[in-house]
Order: sequence, then C-alpha cells, then structure tokens
Amino acid sequence: MTAGDAGGAVGPAEPDLPVLTDREIGLARLLAHGLAEPGELSPDEVVRRLGAVQAQDLPGALVSVGLRRSDGSAGVREAFDDARIVRTWPMRGTLHLVPGEELRAWLAVLGPRTEASTAARRRELGIAERLEPAREAALGALQHGPQPRERLHAAWEEAGLLGVPGLTYHLMLALHLDATLCFGPLTGDGRDQLVVPVEQWLPPGGNTPVPEETAGAPGPAGTIPAPDQGAVGTASAREPGATGAQSAEEPGAGGTSSAAGPDAVGTGPAREPGAGGTSSAAGPDAAGRSTTGAVPAGTPAAAEVPPVVVRWVRRYLRSHGPVAVEEAARWAALPRATVRAAAAVIDDVVAVRDRRGRLLWCAPEVLAALPGSTRRASRVLLLPPFDEFVLGYGDRAHVLAPAHARRIVPGGNGVFRPTVVAGGRIAGTWSRRRRATGDELLLEPFGTLSETRRRAAQRAFDRLPVPPPLRHDGHSDGAGIDQGSTVRGSSHGPPLG
Repeated sequence: MTAGDAGGAVGPAEPDLPVLTDREIGLARLLAHGLAEPGELSPDEVVRRLGAVQAQDLPGALVSVGLRRSDGSAGVREAFDDARIVRTWPMRGTLHLVPGEELRAWLAVLGPRTEASTAARRRELGIAERLEPAREAALGALQHGPQPRERLHAAWEEAGLLGVPGLTYHLMLALHLDATLCFGPLTGDGRDQLVVPVEQWLPPGGNTPVPEETAGAPGPAGTIPAPDQGAVGTASAREPGATGAQSAEEPGAGGTSSAAGPDAVGTGPAREPGAGGTSSAAGPDAAGRSTTGAVPAGTPAAAEVPPVVVRWVRRYLRSHGPVAVEEAARWAALPRATVRAAAAVIDDVVAVRDRRGRLLWCAPEVLAALPGSTRRASRVLLLPPFDEFVLGYGDRAHVLAPAHARRIVPGGNGVFRPTVVAGGRIAGTWSRRRRATGDELLLEPFGTLSETRRRAAQRAFDRLPVPPPLRHDGHSDGAGIDQGSTVRGSSHGPPLG
C-alpha cells in the first residue's frame, strides 16, 4: 500500500480499517499520551514511554511529566539527581528530556545530523578551532561537581574563547552533541539544571538500558545519513539577524526562542532531504498490524536500521498514535525511508484511517480502550507550553482548527503558549496571573467556552502538578513555577528545527 505525504490520499483499502473522526483521534492520542488516564509510572518511565519529552521550557517539561503520572511531581527531582533523566539536544536541534541510559545512543545516531545542519554557522564562528580548548576549560570548571552554565561561560571567557555573539550557545551545543556535557540535576528553584560531564554523570556501563519488549529482529546498527546542507526540511539554526527570527543566542539567555522549520504553526511536516512528492508506508496485515510486505524499493532493509531507531519509532507510534509514519520521521529528524524500514518490523501497532483516508498507526490497546474512555478523555486539561500533545506533531489538524494555529504560537516565532484541551481538541490558550491572594487562571478560548468547561478548567488549574522548588538542603526557595510563562531563562538557546 502506498501513502501520500500528510494531507494526501491513500491507495485502495486492504483490508477494511477503522475510520476515526478527528475527535476520536484526539481522544485516542490523549489516552496514548497518558494524559486521559495518568499511570503509576516513575518520571523516567514517562520519558522513556514517550521516547523523549520536549524541554525548551524546563518548568513546563516537568509539568508535562507530572501530568502523565498518578503521583504527579513526586520523585521528579530525584529522577534528575539520580541521572535517570537528563536534558540535551538529541534531535532537531531542540532540547528534550531523554532517559539517562540512552543519552549516548541518541547522540551517536542523531548528533552528526545536527552537526551537519549547523555546519555553516560552526565554520563562521570557528567552533572547530575552539572546541578542544572549550572542552578542557569546561571539564576543568566541573572538577568539583555540577555547575551552572554561567560558570562554564566564565571559564571560556577567561580562556579567551568568546567575544563573538553566538559562541557560548554553539560551544555548549557542540559539547552536548559529542556527549562531553549534558544537563543533569535541577537547580534549587527547579527552573534550570546544572551542567555535568557525561563520563562522570553517566559512566559507560553504569546506566544499563531498561529491558523493553521490542518487535522484530533488526540487524546491526547502520548509518543514518546527515542532512544535505540547504536541502528542504533540514534543521537549521536561526541566528540573530536572520529574517523574521527571534532567538536567545546563549543557553539560558533571556528573551524568546524560535523554531526553524516548516512545522512551527502546524502547517505540515518537514520533508526529508531528497524526499519526493509522495512516500510509501508499510501496509497492514489482515489484522491491521504493521508488516514488511509493502516496503517500497529503495527503502533500507531492517538489518540496516540501528536497533535503537526501531525502539524510538515503536515508542513514538505507540505513545503518540494514531499518527502517520511520516510524523515519526519528522519527530526523530530521520530520513523517511529509514523510519519506514524501522516501522515495518514493529508488530504491536495497528492501522486506522482518518476521515480523509490517511493511514495512521496506534497501540492496539488504545484503540480497544477508546469506546469506554470517551468521557474521561473528553475532560478539560491545561497543558504547559511545548507539551508533546502539541509539539509532538508537525500536522496538528486532527486536534487544532487551522484557523487557530497561529494563536498557540503568536507570530510564528516558535514560542508556544500553554493550551486548553477539551473534548480531545485544542480549544484555547491560558496563562497565570500572580496575585497576593492566590494565582488566577486566565483563559483565552478560541470560541464559546461553556460555564461547565470553565469550572472544569479551574479544577484542572488547581490540580496542576508543580515540581517542588527545594534546594538540596531541604529548605524551600519560596519560588513557584509559573506554568503560564513563555520561555525565559529556562531555554538553553533557540531550537533549531
């Protein structure tokens, strides 16, 4: 079976597949994400289940994790302190939370692609000549334990490595991509993280990957090609001065961050380098499960796909579905052919169609649970900025009316607002007003919001998980986490795609 790009028609049905409305797709995604029915999961299990968690806005990412757990924010800080969760730039040049034991695997496969996509700016800044001195200075600054990133900036300044706008950000990015550094324990107020050396924080062999049932039997790791420079759909850094871009040049700099790429406002997924007008997907078997029988000519064999990529694609389809395979390629910043080959050996997802005939994949238990979970999944939710329910997709038309797309990211600058979800759809945005008598919820619905839903939104606001802003000595800093804020000091530089 062949499938067109997102928004295109598909070939003849083989076999008859369930057809879901947009509302049903939204409700099913809430179930898959764990937002409709939070589970008894540890914080790192939430991150692992999703594959990775968008984390441009760190406080918002912590809320995203808490919303998917029955225990909320309990134990979140400890998961960072124990290196079970770390934060880095694993894909699309955008900060994510990833399981600590998988950091090296993410960067080994995807780091070279981000390096290639930023090669021109790296040459302009002379990163290659500065990288080894910067590494030495950074590791020297970290000899006595985790440090705020400003301490590393000072060390680079002392070493004469700075002086040009953009150097601090790109040096930090380069040392993350080659697995020298990562962001580890939370700071006392929970709004940022301390920098740690990967070799000490995550000793090789010291963080054993968590056993996971994976489908298929992919062969030895292959090579994922780096994106061509200038090719359509490759990630690229928006530097200050670029037309229409607003960016925080350094990690943690104030201001806003901007996302490059065609999916900033949900207009559609980025095309991979060299992708044609249509793409092919492995078709379902008689039970609607993924098979290898329809892998098109030119698609890498499963034996050429790194096992870790199969694992990521599996997690994405199961935790974000119903969703197209092409969306998994956009999410992971991998060539579509590679992702299709990975998806072809996954046997625990099932196929459905949307009303436009597009082929989507999801976990079978999500599809089975949907009829009995409609009421619970339809409730009002308040999501922080950059939540995976919104940012995990390039095409958001199933859950967001195109007319309202720019209202969740005003100006198309990549800075997403916190969203209101009702009935499986994005129904507005929200913010928090600080008052001496208590915080106030401010709603900006896209249309009429009934009084019943307004009351439900207030209850959701009152229940929002707030990671405890405690210092390591156990005393409160007295600083709350503002879920209604846009990206401030928590963004370690602009997302690149």
